[in-house]
Amino acid sequence: MRPFWLAACLSLSLAACSSTPTQYYRLPVCAFSLPERNGTATTVQVVLAPHLGSSSLVYQNDALNLSFARNHLWAEPLDLAIAKHLANRLNRLPNRYSFYSSDAFPTTASAASAPQLTVYIESFQGSYHGHTRIQGYSRWRHAPAGGQNFDIRTPQQGDGYAAMTESLAQGLDALAHTLNHTR
Repeated sequence: MRPFWLAACLSLSLAACSSTPTQYYRLPVCAFSLPERNGTATTVQVVLAPHLGSSSLVYQNDALNLSFARNHLWAEPLDLAIAKHLANRLNRLPNRYSFYSSDAFPTTASAASAPQLTVYIESFQGSYHGHTRIQGYSRWRHAPAGGQNFDIRTPQQGDGYAAMTESLAQGLDALAHTLNHTR
């Protein structure tokens, strides 16, 4: 009986040594910066598809399968990180609005009546094709029916989750340019 327990303990300790440590990822533009102009205060809200609601990075293995990383996770809620990134990028583009992530909206403005850009994200992932994909649609609150679909694919330079995160950030930059022309 004793050799069995010794072998079991040895197996468990070796398995613990070989396990991959958890790594956390942030988008390169992860901190919200106040807009430099005084335009109409506008919130950027991001709504994620249910499968993107976990903290796992997502990779598409083939035409039908998605993998959710166990040890490669987002460092903050993905919807808030995307909203901050988009608000910062939109504020760098010429327009009449001052964009804020929902957690940074000025308390002096009335959020209920303020313009709101809602971005619905259906895909935010790496792909076996060698690119990342951001797919979904956007809508302005109080705008007539309709919205704008987007499907942005950005080449991934290099392997791994860090390269995938960089490529997703480039895709968000392209999305900001697309969104800037929707209103």
